[in-house]
Amino acid sequence: MSTTLGQIESPAYQVSLDKRSLPKPPALDLPARPIKKSPNSRHRVAKDVHKGNRVRVASACIRCRVQKVTCSAVDPCETCKKLGQQATEFSCIRGDLTSVAKELSPRRCEFFCFSSSRINDTLRTGGPQFQGPVFEGQIFLEPDSSRPGLRATLRNFTCAALSCRGCTLTRNPENRAMSQDSLVDWASQYVSSEDHRTFEGRIEYFIKHYAMPSQYNPYNTAQRPKTELLQKVHTLNAMCRIYRSPELYFIRSGEIRLSELPLPAQAEIRGIARSVIESSERDILADLDRYLKPTKSKMDNHERPAVWAALWQLMFIYRDLLRNVKPWHGNAEPLLNAVAVSYASLFRTSATLKLLSLDTVKGHWPAGETQQVGLTKAFDGILELRDTFHQRIASGVDAIDQRLKVLVVDPEMKVLKCRPAPKKQVSAKRGASGQYDEDEIMTGC
Repeated sequence: MSTTLGQIESPAYQVSLDKRSLPKPPALDLPARPIKKSPNSRHRVAKDVHKGNRVRVASACIRCRVQKVTCSAVDPCETCKKLGQQATEFSCIRGDLTSVAKELSPRRCEFFCFSSSRINDTLRTGGPQFQGPVFEGQIFLEPDSSRPGLRATLRNFTCAALSCRGCTLTRNPENRAMSQDSLVDWASQYVSSEDHRTFEGRIEYFIKHYAMPSQYNPYNTAQRPKTELLQKVHTLNAMCRIYRSPELYFIRSGEIRLSELPLPAQAEIRGIARSVIESSERDILADLDRYLKPTKSKMDNHERPAVWAALWQLMFIYRDLLRNVKPWHGNAEPLLNAVAVSYASLFRTSATLKLLSLDTVKGHWPAGETQQVGLTKAFDGILELRDTFHQRIASGVDAIDQRLKVLVVDPEMKVLKCRPAPKKQVSAKRGASGQYDEDEIMTGC
C-alpha cells in the first residue's frame, strides 16, 4: 500500500517490535584510555562519606549543606534554632538555587507579561503583512535623546486573519533591535559616571570588562576563570534593565521629538529579553549550585573573585526588581534570600573574605592576557568601597536592604571585625538621632 507525502500510515500496518528481542551489537574490548592528571590538580578524599550522605538525605539547608552539618526541617541544627522562627523562614532554604527558581517559574517575569505575550502571539500566528515606508531611527530606555540609542527600523503591518494592524520591527537581519548581542550592549551603556563611584556600580563595571574576550588574540579559545559565568550574569543584568523599563522610546532619523515606541515593537523587544533572562538565569543558578553540594563545596582559589562578584550582582539584580517592579514582590524575594544565604555560606570565613584578590588568578590567566592590570585595579576598587557599602546598609531603613543586612552584611562585618562608627551627638535643633547620619564612615576595619 502506497502512502502520499505528509500522511500517517494506518495503525493496522504498523509492526510492534520489542526492543529486548533486537540483537545487541557486540561490546568492543578496547583498552581503557589513560587519564592524564594535571600537575596542579588535587586529589580530594572525603573525610566522612557517611556524614555527607546523611546531609543529603536529611535535606539540609544551604548553610548547613555547605558546612556538612546534619540539619532537617523536623530536627534543625543548633545554629538554625538560634536564628528563631522568623529568621528561619527566609534563611533556612532546603532546596538549591535551581529548585527555588523552578518553584517561581509560573509567576516569573509577570511584569508586562499579559499584554506582551498577547501581542507576540498575534504577530506569530496572524501572518502579518508589512506595507508602506520603513521608519529608521533609534530606541531609548529613557525619554532622553542624549542617552545611548539603539538603531532600529520599523514598519506598519496588517493581519487580515485577525483584523488588526500596527507598527513593529522589520524582519531584515540588519535590524539591531532584533539581535540579543545588540540589546545587551545597548542596555549595558545605561550606567552613569556616578554609578561607578558606588560598590554596586563597580561590581557591574568589573563584570562587564572581565566577561569581554581578550583583545590580544581574538582566535584564542582560552578564557579567564569563570568567564562564561560572568558573561551570563552581565547578560542577565542588561536584559532585566530592558524588561523592567516602564516604557521604550523612539526618535525618527532627522527629527528631535521623542515618542513612545509602538506597543508591538515594545512587546517583541521584551519578548527577546524575557527569553534571554530565563535561559541565562537557569544556567547561572545551575553553575552556582555546584558549590552548594556536599560533594563539591570546595571552591578553587582562582574561581573565588568571579564567583564572589557574580553572587553580589545577582543580589543587586533581585533587589532592583523588588524595588522597582510591583508584580515581582513575592517572586524575586525567595531568590534574593537564596542567593544571599548562598553567598554567606560560601564566603563565611575571614580567609575567604580578606584574601579576595585577583592575585589568586595568577597561573590561570589565558596566554597573551593584556587586561590583567586593568582588571586587578577594577577589582581592588570594589574592595575599597566594601566598608562604605556595609555602613550604608547597616544604617539604612529600607525593608529590602534589611534582609541583606541580616543575611549578609551583619555576618560579614563580624567576620571582618568591622564596627559602625559611634553616632554623633544630636542636638534638639538638629532632630532625632540617626536622621542625618548618612555621612558616617566605617571604622574598626
